[in-house]
This record gives sequence, C-alpha cells and structure tokens, in this order.
Amino acid sequence: MSNHILVLEGEKPAAYASIRSLHSAGCRVTSASHLKINISRFSKYANKFVACPDIDQDMEGYKNWLLEEIKNGKYLTVFSFSDKTTRLLSENKTTLSAYTHIYQPDINTVDTVLDKSKTYQLAKSLGMNLPEVHETKGKKIDQLAAELSFPLVLRPKQKNFLVNGKIKYYKVTSENYFWSRKDLLKKLPKFYAELDKYDLMSYIDGVGRGYFTIVDEQKTYGNFAHERIREYPVSGGASSARKSIPFEEIKATSLPLINALNWSGPIMIEYKYNPKTNKYYLIEVNGRWWGSLPLAIHAGIDFPKLLVGLINKEKITAEDFDNYKIGFTSRLLIPHDLMWFFSCLAHGKFNLLPSFFTRADKEDIFDGKDMGAYIAYIISLFGQLKFFRI
Repeated sequence: MSNHILVLEGEKPAAYASIRSLHSAGCRVTSASHLKINISRFSKYANKFVACPDIDQDMEGYKNWLLEEIKNGKYLTVFSFSDKTTRLLSENKTTLSAYTHIYQPDINTVDTVLDKSKTYQLAKSLGMNLPEVHETKGKKIDQLAAELSFPLVLRPKQKNFLVNGKIKYYKVTSENYFWSRKDLLKKLPKFYAELDKYDLMSYIDGVGRGYFTIVDEQKTYGNFAHERIREYPVSGGASSARKSIPFEEIKATSLPLINALNWSGPIMIEYKYNPKTNKYYLIEVNGRWWGSLPLAIHAGIDFPKLLVGLINKEKITAEDFDNYKIGFTSRLLIPHDLMWFFSCLAHGKFNLLPSFFTRADKEDIFDGKDMGAYIAYIISLFGQLKFFRI
C-alpha cells in the first residue's frame, strides 16, 4: 500500500496545513470537498481533487461516496477534520479496515468524546475539574434566573445532530453567554425549545489551553500544548490567534482521561486554565485533527508526518516529536482574526485591540509559494452561495 492519503473537508485551513505537511513528507495526496472552489483543490501540494456530496445536506449520499472512494482509492489512511466524518469512519471501521488504515477508535469510544455528557461523566469519575452543570429539565426560565449564580454559558452537548438526513449545527456564540439574570431572561427563550440539546454551565474565568498528541498502542507521540491569545466570538469561541506553551503540566492533567478512553489516533483536549488557582477545567475533547493544527506544524511538531510514520511502523520513539518552539505564535487572519477585531470595535473593547497589531510568527495558511490556493481560500469564504457548490 502506497503513501497515498485521502484528506476530507479540503476546504478547511487545517486540512490544507496537513496537505502541505504530507507533501513535504513525500506522500501522494487526494483532497475532497463539496465546494467547487476551495484552498486544497487549487494547491500545488495536492496531487488530485475529488468532488463529494455535501454531508450537511445529504448524509447518506456522502456515506455512500466515502465508502466507494476508500474501496477504490488504495489509500494508506484518511484524514478527517470534523466530528461528523470522524463518526462515519468509526461507524464503518470494520468494513473500511479491509481497504485502508482507520486510526480512530471504535464508535462507542468516539461517541464518548462527541457527547459532552458522556465525556464529563467519565472525567468526573477520574476527579478532573469540570464546570458545574446545572439541571434544567422541567424548570422554567424565571426559576433558573432566580436560583442560579452568574455568569453562565449554554454549551451544546454535541456540535451537530442529524435531523431528517441533514446536519444541524449547534454553536457557541455571544448569545450563549448569560452575564446576569436579566441577560438569561432575555436570551434563554431562544434556546428553550431545544434546551435538552444543551448543558447550562457555570462560566469558568481563565484562558483557553489545549493539549495535543497522537496515541498509538497506549503511548503518546508528539506532545504539544497551546494557549489561546484571541478567540472569536470574543466572549469565547474558536481561537483566531494562539501560542505554543510547555506541555508537561497539561499532559499530566490529560493522561488519566486518555488512558481511560483507551484512545488511538490524534486527540486534542481543551481546558480553561485559571492562573490564580493553577487549575485546569475540562471544556471538551476533540477526537480528531484539530483546527489549530497549523500552529503545531509551524512550531515544530509535524503531526501528519508523525501519523504516517506510526502507520508505517517506522522506528519512532516517544520523544522524537516533542521538541518545538515555545512562545511561537500563529493566527488565522481571514476571517477569524479580522472578525475578532471588528467585534471588539463594535462592542467598545478598545483595550483589547493592541494585541491584534502584534505580528504573529506565522499566518496559519498563507504560503507565498502557493498563492493560487490562498486566493481560492478567500473566494471559498463565499461557499455558502450555491454557485460554489458542486
């Protein structure tokens, strides 16, 4: 079996970062996307592009396409960048393993990290610090407003649900944060009809940190950690700028959970860190490639190359991929960091603006040697328009 890799969701910045990495490692790369115009399709680092159905609109069609593509493609493995494709690969692991290497655990293990309720239940049994989750079942909004302390945040139990064959997303925006009783009374009615799909949690004051690794035969390879510099939404969301930090302390916090999961493959564990108490509070687990993968690669931990080496049973020690630049910064300028900037302007958070003008060591995906890909990425931001869909 050749080093031919199928990269799903080729429109995503992290997918593009993996393609660059795999190309430099001498792999042949096929990217897939439902968008006509996307960053990976127009990259010189990808050898081939294949069109696929839009998984959000046609889950069954995407599943059938994925199974046929893997059966016919002679791929070493498949890179997945979302919960929905991760679940599909794990659900069909037994069948697909006859054609390619599926580096993910079984579906029961994957579901444990996709469902925050299951994740928190396991973490609680291990004595990990967690945000307090408040019972909402059978309670009216005015009752919740009267008995709870603030601030609070409403987080979806899962990032997406399958509804009538289509994917419905549940995201955390500024509307999910309740800073006072008045705030809750105003905002919560918008969510009340689907409140069973959310957890109402105490807000943890602190900075976002993450631990990243690949687990193979109960050993961690490529230890890496980062701290968020900016997030969009500003109140808490995906990171738009971040920096590398030492991994030892956050690894020690994460290992009991990783071992209890009996995980295999890439994993990212996200925390809120309170510097005053020196405590890590678990927020969520991503059992797949993560959005801030470009930072790790730029800082010196080439995770895609590492995974290919592990699959090919190359001689790799646990320490071979642990050395990286501490304090290295990267950001996704367009659109996330620009959205952060304009959000701060709109909400009068002028004291936060100076950090935006501090130059990052790397932009997540900009590559002066691959400008066609970057131009395609800018255009692809209009991908919600039907013209851009295949």
